[in-house]
Amino acid sequence: MIKPVTFISSCILIASLTACGGGSGSSSGGNDIPTYKGKSGAAVLSDSNKADFASGSAEVVALAITSDESQDAVGNLPRGITIASDKPEQALWAQQAIDTVMDQIGQIPTGVAIDESQVDSVSCGGSASFSGTEKNSTIKYSNYCLNLDGGEIVFNGTVSVSISTNANLQTITMKYTNFSMSTDDETSVLNGTQVTTINTGTFVITESSWNYTLTVNGISSSWAGRLVCTSIDNCEYLGQFSGSDGTIYQTGSLSVSDDGSGYDVTANFYHPDYGYVSLNAEDITLCDDGNIASGVITLTDENEQALTVTFSGCGIDATIEFSGVAEALEVQN
Repeated sequence: MIKPVTFISSCILIASLTACGGGSGSSSGGNDIPTYKGKSGAAVLSDSNKADFASGSAEVVALAITSDESQDAVGNLPRGITIASDKPEQALWAQQAIDTVMDQIGQIPTGVAIDESQVDSVSCGGSASFSGTEKNSTIKYSNYCLNLDGGEIVFNGTVSVSISTNANLQTITMKYTNFSMSTDDETSVLNGTQVTTINTGTFVITESSWNYTLTVNGISSSWAGRLVCTSIDNCEYLGQFSGSDGTIYQTGSLSVSDDGSGYDVTANFYHPDYGYVSLNAEDITLCDDGNIASGVITLTDENEQALTVTFSGCGIDATIEFSGVAEALEVQN
């Protein structure tokens, strides 16, 4: 017999009934949130660092495109959180934090608060059990079914939420463990963590960091990043990317677009040993293994010195050109 959805008293469910698009990301998966700890100032390109910049930028561009290609699947994933109903300001803080981050990165869908009667009206079986307190709680989904406009969606897995307060700052940590959404023809599994800090006096998010891995029908993509805000209208999004050797790179103002002949990528690209340069990639296509097949990456430092990295086929070393000298270097994974 299918159990009905049950709630502990004083809690409401926040689950997404809407989707959002967009996407930007990183390759570092799992539940630990990677942090860029390298230099943050402007870098100067040189003969001694050109190979490092070429290799690192090639990995980051490929990873950014791979994550961007998964935006539709991510946009259809739900999120869940428990909030004490007798403390509505906590729901407001959580909602504002989630909305602000998702407006910036457009990759994991925002939450929509729904009450118990609404859950009953759209539920089509299974159960969602809740345990813990208003500050530390867990939702466990067991074949929990929602009947939405697009059809039935079944959830399994766990979402845990913790809320802590220090002076006028409140921190909300959300962790997804094998959190899956299944339809007739697709199963998506989300693992990862998001930590968001909000100023409780102004209701403005001050910082949020996240690391998610999404597996759709056996194919995985991941995102990691950080959002820092000085006001509700002044936020900086920083992407965190883990290279094949474990190096954590960072991007600022990352943009990925498809121009029909390939992908264009722009960003400030941060190398931990040297700092940042401007990155502009044009007409990038990918090989089956995720490496770059064709296109050009141009890196420019504050002195207007330019390094170009040109790709001419899968399994073929790229050509880098700096200070008028071209040479072949292996920059692919």
